[in-house]
Amino acid sequence: MTAGAGGQRALHRLFLVTVWIKGIVGLLQVLGGALLLVVSQGRLIALAVMLTRPELAEDPGDKIALFLRHSAEQFGHGTQAFASLYLASHGIIKILLVVGLLRRKMWSYPASLWVLGAFIAYQCYRYAQTHSIWLVLLTALDVVVVLLVWREYRLRKAIGFTH
Repeated sequence: MTAGAGGQRALHRLFLVTVWIKGIVGLLQVLGGALLLVVSQGRLIALAVMLTRPELAEDPGDKIALFLRHSAEQFGHGTQAFASLYLASHGIIKILLVVGLLRRKMWSYPASLWVLGAFIAYQCYRYAQTHSIWLVLLTALDVVVVLLVWREYRLRKAIGFTH
């Protein structure tokens, strides 16, 4: 066995791990979206207060804790419905793509590349507005996944894998 073959297997394993992570995140997004439909704004505020209380007791100027509280307080019904739909739809799309990729369905590779490309573009747009380090990290992860999906797609096409 050559070192190249070991590297190929390692890249394939990395592809599988990142796809599974995307699937788990998609499932969490669907659950979060469903949860947002049934949780009242009052409960969201109470949860934000409970979660941020220890941090704000330690540092009353903590920007993240203050942001979470402010966001919960500003979270109206229209925003809640939009966030729920946004999370659930992103999650469902990710789950469908992950199922296709894990089943090696050829349609899922280009579809995943397009969807991830759209997510990356949107995240870059949002970064220009927010300068959030989390968006940089999320975008970097998505770029790695795109490269791995592209690599797997080329390999599948090269061996004539068409189902």
